[in-house]
Amino acid sequence: MRKWKTRIISIRVLCLGHLLFFILYFQIPVISAQQGCWKEVVAGGTYVLAIKEDGSLWAWGNNNSGQLGDESNSSKNVPVPVGNDTDWIKLAAGFTHSLALKTNGTLWAWGGNAHHQLGDGTDSLRNTPKQIGTESDWQRIFAEANHSFAIKKDGTIWGWGYNGTGQLGNGSNKDLDKPTQIGSANDWLQMAMGLNHTLALKTDGTLWAWGQNSFGQLGDGTNTNKNTPVKIGKATDWLAIAAGDYHSLALKKDGSLWTWGLNLSNQLGDSTTANKNAPEHIGMDADWLQISAGEYHSLAKKKNASLWAWGSNALGALGDGTNTNRMVPISIDTAKDWKKITAGQLHTMALKKDSTLWAWGNNTYGQLGDATNIDKNSPQRIPCNVIISTNNIHHTEDRFSVYPNPFDELIYIQANTDLMTMIQLFDVYGRLIRQEKANCKNAYPFHLQNLNSSFYVLVICNDQTKESYKLIKN
Repeated sequence: MRKWKTRIISIRVLCLGHLLFFILYFQIPVISAQQGCWKEVVAGGTYVLAIKEDGSLWAWGNNNSGQLGDESNSSKNVPVPVGNDTDWIKLAAGFTHSLALKTNGTLWAWGGNAHHQLGDGTDSLRNTPKQIGTESDWQRIFAEANHSFAIKKDGTIWGWGYNGTGQLGNGSNKDLDKPTQIGSANDWLQMAMGLNHTLALKTDGTLWAWGQNSFGQLGDGTNTNKNTPVKIGKATDWLAIAAGDYHSLALKKDGSLWTWGLNLSNQLGDSTTANKNAPEHIGMDADWLQISAGEYHSLAKKKNASLWAWGSNALGALGDGTNTNRMVPISIDTAKDWKKITAGQLHTMALKKDSTLWAWGNNTYGQLGDATNIDKNSPQRIPCNVIISTNNIHHTEDRFSVYPNPFDELIYIQANTDLMTMIQLFDVYGRLIRQEKANCKNAYPFHLQNLNSSFYVLVICNDQTKESYKLIKN
């Protein structure tokens, strides 16, 4: 395990009284700008789970069902730690529920549970990770909307949760409240799940599908739902699979890209909006290596580590700097160091080879983790640490009064004993947001419109000193 060296970061605060410079130190360990700290990431519907290289678990975004696992139901727009354990190894994220594996092979779940998708035998939501069963032979996990799957070390597949369209593949349409083995086969290798359909690969390279098929997303040449696994075609050279809400992607061992299902927003990448109910070869390129799919957008990585995207782009989920839908795969920037891509409902997360984490797309719930709730249409780096720690914010109670706090769009600063000369506001990443000269001692109105819900650091300076305050934006 890599051991990070830490340093002290200082934020220079300019206080203009008599041209003096004061340095405000927030003493916390931070990782050098050239280094990354992220090992694994997965995008849920409107939230994100991630593992750092030290094995710790982090989460951010929508938390209405406790899917972040941080003992609350409050959404977060910066990464927050989930417990203190450092032995997390794999993650899966649905719309409102989360799954994780530890290094000892145990299975854990938390979040929404209305359809038994946690697999704990109840329908009660959990806002902290809970171990599911006592088995320690889980190898891979998968989550979507309201159903879950896992593959054990013996190659068997197990499903639980919502089964209204047969997506669990057990021959019924009845929900399952605990992990239940699906069939008797023990040669399952990989799985992918859409809103209500499931794809799977076997070790022999065959492709299988089941569940909802209204738009042909199973790829069996029909639009009929299936509640048991059906083999898709005769090919035995399938390599990778991914599923959006109603569409499917796959790669073959020769590096070719194939898509099928709903195509309303060009998510199939074939330059049309016509649905397809069987795998269709996309383009002539034979160097595709990795795929992922969101609600209506698709992503792929090539063997040269370049990133490509197509489909719906209204909120910037493609990351090409526009909000224009793309009918065929287009290259996203010029970088060729991407390691992993993962699509949420309307947002995208990606890891680079240097372990840095990047995000773009919809940010309504803070799922990009950049301390805002503003959509982004190009990749934004997500720092390893929230730079400002509330533990290192200090002020003398009787020197200044700041109110109201929490605030909406306006605060007042009353100088009780000293003349204030400069007021500055920093966000959680140490970025200067607002700055005003304030050569006064009376109650001073500091306007803070158009700020995102988060915490901020207010710094008040005068000729002799500076004071820092934690502010909460409603």
